Amino acid sequence: VAKQLLEQISTLLGMEYSLGPIEPYGGKFLFWNVKKPYSQLQSAHEAVIQRLSPFVDQEKVGLALKEGLRMTQQETENLKKYSYPLVKKLFMPHYALLYRESGVDSVGSRLYQARITEVQFVEIGGYSKINQVFLDSQV
Repeated sequence: VAKQLLEQISTLLGMEYSLGPIEPYGGKFLFWNVKKPYSQLQSAHEAVIQRLSPFVDQEKVGLALKEGLRMTQQETENLKKYSYPLVKKLFMPHYALLYRESGVDSVGSRLYQARITEVQFVEIGGYSKINQVFLDSQV
């Protein structure tokens, strides 16, 4: 399943997108968000969610809940079902710039044009740390 998805999503390699708003998420992360619209990223995201949701690791979901992020009820439900809070209608592509257990409240904006040069399937651990890269595709 993952290899087929990687092949499908690799069509995004070379795509350019814009980064802009910098804002806190969950009270502890600082995200640099992709500017809307991002319909191609949204479509790829939905394909991955649909195919991989049966493989959610409930133990890791429990660890994520213990991080104590401030989340809406829908984000919490998404976390339990998909192992990630920002899925489907709440999808928000971003770079996680910072995690601070004591909290983050900074905001800002910095425009930057970026390009997708790599697609990976990874295992995400506590505090959004990448534990292991399973599959990789590059430009």
